[in-house]
Amino acid sequence: MIKKVFNIIKIIGGCFTSLMAITGLILMLTQEFHGVALFLIIAFAIATFLLFRSAFKKKPNTPVQVAQQPTMPKPAITPITQTKPTYQSKTIPKAVEFSEVQTTPLDPIYSTKLMDGFYPGEIILLYWWSYSIKSINSKLPGYFEYKYNINAQTHTKQLREQGYLEFASGADLLNTLGVAELKEILKQYSLKVSGKKQELIERITGNTSKEDLKTRLTHQAYKATPKARELLNKYKCLTWAHHNGQKTGVSVEDVLKNLDKFLKLDSFEDITDELLQKRFAKSLTNKNFGIATSELQFLANVTQTPTEALWYYLKIFIYDTSGMYNNGMVLPPKSARLDTRLAMIIGRTVASFNLDRDTLNKIFSEIWSDTENELPFHYLDEVGAFLALESFLKLKEDFDLKTLWQRSYNKLPEERKTELFPWDTC
Repeated sequence: MIKKVFNIIKIIGGCFTSLMAITGLILMLTQEFHGVALFLIIAFAIATFLLFRSAFKKKPNTPVQVAQQPTMPKPAITPITQTKPTYQSKTIPKAVEFSEVQTTPLDPIYSTKLMDGFYPGEIILLYWWSYSIKSINSKLPGYFEYKYNINAQTHTKQLREQGYLEFASGADLLNTLGVAELKEILKQYSLKVSGKKQELIERITGNTSKEDLKTRLTHQAYKATPKARELLNKYKCLTWAHHNGQKTGVSVEDVLKNLDKFLKLDSFEDITDELLQKRFAKSLTNKNFGIATSELQFLANVTQTPTEALWYYLKIFIYDTSGMYNNGMVLPPKSARLDTRLAMIIGRTVASFNLDRDTLNKIFSEIWSDTENELPFHYLDEVGAFLALESFLKLKEDFDLKTLWQRSYNKLPEERKTELFPWDTC
């Protein structure tokens, strides 16, 4: 209430001071009572200052009073005494330091030394150093540790001590330099700097002495010795598998398990085909049709004749459109897919043989008959599969394998659907 009265007084005072100021201005304009006018204007200024000062004066924050909720009396809680359960005494292993942890190879066969006393990983390491001259500070690939179970740095040092690696010098060191670095050396000798890398190296070696190069090239690099070349030639099957494993499907492990056979051969196509055929047959026995398709892809990669390659690629198409997958499972229509790269590969092969439609249909029919006994189920019949192949090879936009599968699925009896798809509804 008092606050409201005070506000009213401030309003009245403001109006009164305003009236005083107006009166003072009129008296000054009429040039009468100058002293009174000046007094009224000064009084107005002082009153205005006081009013504004009180209006903008910062007010202290007063906490809001919140009504306290009635507090309920806390019930008395009787503490519960817990007894620790009794366990059988067990020995708790001490924490193992990281440096104490022993890495386990993916395959124990890598921990078995070869007849010459080398680990398989050491042969691959020597091969890595041999196919180009590298600086001794080159970063070593991580697969030596996580795949071949060797410390690449330690075993490199051992190979050097055993005489399988030596320090490169002269022209060999020049191969480790980049084009820009080679041009800098040429500039120092006032020689022409144009040309490819090998031309630059030949220009440097042809215009400098070995002693001069030795003083200018201070970095170090490793190169394989003749002794190393001889060892690598003996175990070329291992380096071949390491280099071509992703294409052929034959890994270093596969070679080690059949090492006696591989060491007697100069070419590995026949034994690779034999291994892949065995793996393909094993996949069919285990009803792993997805894995079997991968084996067919490897067989197509390693075959020596385009005719066999076409046979395998058409067989892959039949497997991919069947719907059969690993563990004898049938994929539902929503999972249908085909890699367009297969269409391009088959299309190029068909074009290279200049096959017409009837000839291609005849070849496809032979492969279908060969495959019919391998696959327990196929969404399409032979005619439907060949029509699908034609559309697939032309990469038509209206080609939709999901639709073809769905149509076939809709025609299946309910008992057959339950048998093929017990885990899914299409």
